[in-house]
Amino acid sequence: MDEIPSGLKDVKIWSKDEVTLVCVENFDDEMKELLKKRLAEICWGPTANGSSLVAESYKETMRSLWARVKKKPAKTKIGMVGELLTHLFLAEPGRGFVSVNCMFNLEEASIKKGFDLVLKAEHSTELFLVEVKSSAVQSTKASAKLFKLLKVSDKDIAGKLNNPADNLWSNALSHCSSALRKTDLRDRIEEILGQYRDESLALPTSDTRNVILSGVSFNGAKGFCDPVELCALATSYTKWGNYKSLTLFVLEKDTYEGVLSFIQNEAA
Repeated sequence: MDEIPSGLKDVKIWSKDEVTLVCVENFDDEMKELLKKRLAEICWGPTANGSSLVAESYKETMRSLWARVKKKPAKTKIGMVGELLTHLFLAEPGRGFVSVNCMFNLEEASIKKGFDLVLKAEHSTELFLVEVKSSAVQSTKASAKLFKLLKVSDKDIAGKLNNPADNLWSNALSHCSSALRKTDLRDRIEEILGQYRDESLALPTSDTRNVILSGVSFNGAKGFCDPVELCALATSYTKWGNYKSLTLFVLEKDTYEGVLSFIQNEAA
């Protein structure tokens, strides 16, 4: 895999073909500033950029985020941090994708249900559906753990796309309407999602959808995986679901607690 510039001194990124690996070596002040800059956009959608609403301010968004996760079990907290970091790096400006949804659930004070992310190609209206799976390494080798997370992610989104799922597309439509300002672009994306919704009822299928599988691993003191080894595992596997296109995004960090502590302190 080729290492590409991340713009952050403690973040390394490798990429080859359709596989991208991000290693967050230290959740430092630079990373915290990036999260501060993009938090409202990630949680509420792109309409929060430049918003004058108090509820969409950085401080209130942090408070809302902490309120949604503070009493949740560890598994849910790990999943939330994994989704947050996936939003932060996968839908980063200049990397090819733009988010057309929110991380927050619009119906209740929790994290989003349905598709974990819905992204638009930066220079077209092509849509990409993202499934995120996150976990600690535990006793498994780092590369094997990430590969396992990708396979679980694959199984879950294939199940969503190949079975009637009106609520998934209704949710995606609702998020798009909330996340994007009223423009011709939003109208076009809503039209596409509406078409997907109808198709999922008549003939649900995954082979006409662009899919991104995301695996996020919190490695503790066990160390990061070898990028070449991970890429070899992912590209040699022949049982991925049948999609219009498939992209693999994996991210490693030492622990999830550092992000949670930052959110808790900022929300105070």
